[in-house]
Amino acid sequence: MSITIRPYITQWIKETQLRIAEGKDLILLQAPTGSGKTIYAGEMIKTLKNLRVLFLAPRRKLVTQTQDKFFKLGLTDSTLIMGGETYNEKAKIAIGTIDSIVLKDYGEFDYIFIDEIHNGYNGQRMELLLSKYSDGIIIGLSATPIDQFGYLLEGFDCVIDSVSIKKMQEQNFAVRDIYEVPFTPDLSKCKIDPTSNEFNIDDISQVMDMSEVTKSAYDNWIEKANGRKTMIFCTSIKHADHVKEYFVNQGRMAQIVHSKMSEDDIANNYQIFAESGDCLINVDMATFGFDDEAVSCIILLRPIHSLRLYLQIVGRGFRTYPNKEDVLVLDFGGNFERHGAASDERKYEFKQVFGKVIDKQLKLDDVEQRKKIEFLPMQKRIVLKRVGRLLDLYWDKTYPLEDDLLADVKRVLKALGYFFIRQNSGSTNMAGHGQPARWVHFTDKAGLPDICLYFRNSSIYAGIELKSLKGSLNQNQLKTLPEMKSKGVLVFLTKDIRELWAILTHLNNNIKETDEGLLIKKSVYNLWESQYKLQKQLKLVE
Repeated sequence: MSITIRPYITQWIKETQLRIAEGKDLILLQAPTGSGKTIYAGEMIKTLKNLRVLFLAPRRKLVTQTQDKFFKLGLTDSTLIMGGETYNEKAKIAIGTIDSIVLKDYGEFDYIFIDEIHNGYNGQRMELLLSKYSDGIIIGLSATPIDQFGYLLEGFDCVIDSVSIKKMQEQNFAVRDIYEVPFTPDLSKCKIDPTSNEFNIDDISQVMDMSEVTKSAYDNWIEKANGRKTMIFCTSIKHADHVKEYFVNQGRMAQIVHSKMSEDDIANNYQIFAESGDCLINVDMATFGFDDEAVSCIILLRPIHSLRLYLQIVGRGFRTYPNKEDVLVLDFGGNFERHGAASDERKYEFKQVFGKVIDKQLKLDDVEQRKKIEFLPMQKRIVLKRVGRLLDLYWDKTYPLEDDLLADVKRVLKALGYFFIRQNSGSTNMAGHGQPARWVHFTDKAGLPDICLYFRNSSIYAGIELKSLKGSLNQNQLKTLPEMKSKGVLVFLTKDIRELWAILTHLNNNIKETDEGLLIKKSVYNLWESQYKLQKQLKLVE
């Protein structure tokens, strides 16, 4: 059977070559299940003349599937790296499991493709692999390049993610998905493991491994999906055995695969299912690397907390097949409500470093910007992390009372290490900041700003007047604050922490430390849009 090279695969190759030409050597290809990631790897390998290539997969079954697919693409010069196989060191392409490759030295490789790279990405073996072949170009392949908490995998130079399930459906390269929710379990007593971000197996087994749930699954399957080749996902081996027993007793051809079975028995049951089986019942076995294109129904008899696992499971049904128009998902685990449709457009985000506010301002959703974090001084990183939590907490908070605003302003300034005093105070002790005490003369003039903010230990300071949500400037302030501005004193207004952060950002951008001292830009007196509107609203500017 010939393999058709879809247009977007050619585009992937061009983009990969462009990124490599730019000096990228750790590339992530994010593409849906069934999009042709292995074909992409094979076609990419064809362009690599006289170079050694290593292709790695997490399971033996995937290794043999890859070699078969490469043969169909005309890539016959390959050898396998796994137990029971003879390794040919002269072959251009080596295909093996990650577990096998880290046990022995197989020489240098110019290109390393890692399928399902999300599996154990932060684990010891993956770290060893990435360091072992750091001189080569490493290309990770995954439909779900996220960790168990849904955050994008770290460390890549770039991400190629131009194709989604939705786009594949629009181009008829994937079938549409339909969801039915016949039953929603009560998971209120089911704990979530903080490491795996998954439901405790014993807890969900007690909820799902019940005869009435199994009967409901069977009845709904017969009514809504009879005749569809079906995969059923269970919570535990015991649960899977019970489901199989029920389906077989109803006269259905039900096969089962799980980790306690031998590889031969697993392979045999896969084969029976592919040729004549009604349904395949499994426990954590067919979540990836299973390519039966005829599957058009997924029954979820397990609640899934991790988005990654959910997408991997439902992804088994998206492949096209003659006379197959859609994949029906019968959800008994509350998964559709939890995660939505698997075909929903998603933009994966990096795990927050400092907090959503600061990360957004530093553009840390960009791979290049994210790498620059390493070069930030440790002290600055500590301060940003400390204040990041406060900004996220207060960012959208409104303040009917000025005292509440003042309390939060103090917390933010303290976290940043700024030094400030209230008006009318005659002296200030900076000893806690590693600086000598400073005397300040304010006079007894009314209408001074609430906060007098020093720029570190210099004589530069800014006045910040705090106002509640509906507050206004009094007559003394309307006289004193413009007078201060006319003499070159920096005066700002704020009604919330969002504007306070804008003020602090403005000061940091316009007052810079150099070897000769402080450089103060003239633009420090310029007002940005939100500050100008606020000062105009409170009649501090015309």
